[in-house]
Amino acid sequence: MPPLRSWVGLLVLLMLSGCGSAGQVSQEPTGGAAAGPTEASADLLPPPPATGGDATGFPLPGLSEIRALLDGGRVGAFTAGDGHRDGVQYEALWYRTNVVPDGVNASYVPDFEPPGAATSGLAAAIYSFDLPAYDASPVGLELTWSSLPPDGDVYVGLGDWVRGRWEWLVVPPESKLVYNDFSAFIDGTDACVLAVVVMGTGNYTLQELQLTMLEAPHADLAAHPALGLAPLPVQFFAGDSFDTDGTIVRFEWDFDGDGTYAPGQAFTSQIFDTAGFYIVAVRVTDDDGLTAGDGIMVSVTQPEGWRLELVVREVPMDGMFSAAIVNSKPAVAFTTANELRYCQAADAAGDAWNAWMAVGADPVRDGALALAVVHGQPAIAYADVDDQGPFFTRAADADGTAWAPPEPVAALTDLGWVQMIETASNKPVIATSVGGGAGNSIQVLLATDDAGHDWLAPIVADGGASGFLSPMLDLVGGLPALTYKNADSEVVYSPSSGAPDGHDWVDKTVVDDLGSFALSYLADVNGRPAVVYRQSAAPNDLVYVRADDGAGTSWTNFRAPDPAADLRFDIAVACIAGVPVIAYSAAAPGGVDDELRFVRAQDEDGAAWEAVQVIGVWDRVGGIEILQLTDGRPAVVFRGDSDELDPLLRGEALYFAVPE
Repeated sequence: MPPLRSWVGLLVLLMLSGCGSAGQVSQEPTGGAAAGPTEASADLLPPPPATGGDATGFPLPGLSEIRALLDGGRVGAFTAGDGHRDGVQYEALWYRTNVVPDGVNASYVPDFEPPGAATSGLAAAIYSFDLPAYDASPVGLELTWSSLPPDGDVYVGLGDWVRGRWEWLVVPPESKLVYNDFSAFIDGTDACVLAVVVMGTGNYTLQELQLTMLEAPHADLAAHPALGLAPLPVQFFAGDSFDTDGTIVRFEWDFDGDGTYAPGQAFTSQIFDTAGFYIVAVRVTDDDGLTAGDGIMVSVTQPEGWRLELVVREVPMDGMFSAAIVNSKPAVAFTTANELRYCQAADAAGDAWNAWMAVGADPVRDGALALAVVHGQPAIAYADVDDQGPFFTRAADADGTAWAPPEPVAALTDLGWVQMIETASNKPVIATSVGGGAGNSIQVLLATDDAGHDWLAPIVADGGASGFLSPMLDLVGGLPALTYKNADSEVVYSPSSGAPDGHDWVDKTVVDDLGSFALSYLADVNGRPAVVYRQSAAPNDLVYVRADDGAGTSWTNFRAPDPAADLRFDIAVACIAGVPVIAYSAAAPGGVDDELRFVRAQDEDGAAWEAVQVIGVWDRVGGIEILQLTDGRPAVVFRGDSDELDPLLRGEALYFAVPE
């Protein structure tokens, strides 16, 4: 919008009428005038200027005469001397210049008979404006009076060059007339001609007449949350809307997109009870009557048969957790404020969760731990607060109600990701990334007993160059196996061979040389390894691939379960009821919040997939894991962070979701 500009009226001719009948008049349309002034009624309007008045009246000039006047010619009887006709006086103190000083007055001294007389009179003045900078913005017309009469009427007529006639409006003396479209009133020489007519009793003194290029207000609408589960309470805020040349005086709201607005305040709220997409709009009006609007889409989803349980609060989004089925019940280990904690569900379905308990007294790092069941009892491996270790502890019973003191597994430093599984011989095995820079490597640690009291020396599974990232460890065909991103950013699959505990890590196969954006995730799908990852090359698809053989030496069947997804960071994969299932975070519509999504394949190779399900929407979703419950259903454990009004969803927390 251009800077504010004003044009001050230039008096071309001031004419005052004599006594006489007002005559019969016709109504002229108001054209592009905005709300504010009212149209003059037919019995009050002066004679239409283009058609003249009655025989005794003193008509205003038509457009052809005005054009001649602007061109410097004489206009019939309309000369300065005619202004004294019938004893009526006028002042012609404004001149046709580009700038007129403030305070110069044009006085209206109507020749009116006393009330009740059969005759009436009017006073009229015609002004010319030069508007060379007009750019189709709305225009405000404001009349400033030095003295206001006790009664009477004021009319404004604009010369419409397109239609060749005057357009009239009745104007309250203390108001502003606003035109949204002023182009019809400007001729090819940037001239605008305007008439002011006064009817009534008493004297008017017009101090200033000003045209101003107005700026419409700016509407700004925010909603929080804009996505979520039904019933969804949403707060809407339009308080950041503004008007550069005035103030906003009215807010109106449309909550269902039908174009019907209801008055309200800058802040409001609404509850959406059913799933769907809702277009919510606000319309703001400024003190000139100009309007602006803004809209936002609210996406309300219905959990597709998913039940959501809050496991524990205050689990930081930059922390870490790990989940497992322990003694037929879902359980989690997590860190909060560098404290290692354990929490188990009270039942196999995860309908209720017990209070968490602290495990060990030493501080741990918020970001590296793994939970697994070793010989029937939960066990945790983790790195300490200085990224050293790893450390290992196993519960004294099957439900994890008491824990042995943590013991060091090795004296490694600069630990990254920590993974742990139970081998076929019921012993724990740990995989971790170690070091940074040129010394980056992936190392595997094997226990010689199920209690984790004794461990073999670390085995370097791969390394020697920078860039090795976060190994994922799982059992494939009964043997430990790894997937990770190597120094060349390639997705690698590496199975152990020989003894069942993972002593030999010689075999390595590049799954995808285009690489993974971050982590790759591993599962055993009916005896063959399957890997899921976000491909690093555009379009950064979610990729599922199952090896062509049980050894994982060939990978050719790459699938895209959700090609339209704008993936975030975290993914999980598992084999449930013989087919792969994937849970992952993706950008919600609008790109601000995170959706937790779940998709199930129709076959083991992922050649076809069922429709994507949205479990829920949070500000952020992270750290996803999939469990298989004892009844065969999948369960998703994840971190979520939200500012939702719903107490269940507010804040950083650990959640458990299961289809019903």
